[in-house]
Amino acid sequence: MLALFLTFCYGVTTITFSIGLDKLWDHVERMWLIQFIVWFPVLVLLCFMAISFFKPEAFYAPSDFKDESNFMRLFDDSRSMTTEEVNDKLTQESISIIAHTETVKEEVNQLVEKAKAADDFMIRLLSEKYDVDFKRNQRLGNRVEVDAIGRRQHTVFFVEVKYMPTLSEARIREAAKRFVDRLSKVITPSPWTRLILAVAYDDGNPNDLTACKDYLHRAYPSLTLVVEKLNTDS
Repeated sequence: MLALFLTFCYGVTTITFSIGLDKLWDHVERMWLIQFIVWFPVLVLLCFMAISFFKPEAFYAPSDFKDESNFMRLFDDSRSMTTEEVNDKLTQESISIIAHTETVKEEVNQLVEKAKAADDFMIRLLSEKYDVDFKRNQRLGNRVEVDAIGRRQHTVFFVEVKYMPTLSEARIREAAKRFVDRLSKVITPSPWTRLILAVAYDDGNPNDLTACKDYLHRAYPSLTLVVEKLNTDS
């Protein structure tokens, strides 16, 4: 925000300087404008340094803290704390935020690895089930990409793989809708096209998906739902 403010001020000053310079009566009025351009950033820098030294907590927002109650305590305590104590407290909070961020990154990386394992597992399972050699990550047109495409005689199979830690009927319905809507932009349904939504999961009971399968069969007749528990050892 500070950089945007400075840029805005300089932009306005430069435009004023270029347009109105010839309208200033003498060198004294021009000198005031030049003095502003020279000393204004110096003044802003000095104010910024003063705030950084005496009130460093002013640069933090509640959302920057893992626990927003620490933000309120920081301002309550800062009235009786020295600058060194405030900086130490901010440093400890920063370390806590970094540690939390690393934990989140680790969890995201684990999910990515699980999704890749689910892709490999389900494509291998579908290859054996339908006796089809699938090609991975195929692009249709300029914008549509599917996880796999395979052909057996005159039938073409389009596969979308989804990994779900816990089976969710709502997520399956949403994934099916997006898959069908996406492919409808580039292919025309026919008896020789087959869409397969393959769901790999860790927890849940596939027997509870009877209503979901009935709905998908009615809404998307060309779509086949395949649900299997993820087994990375096979």
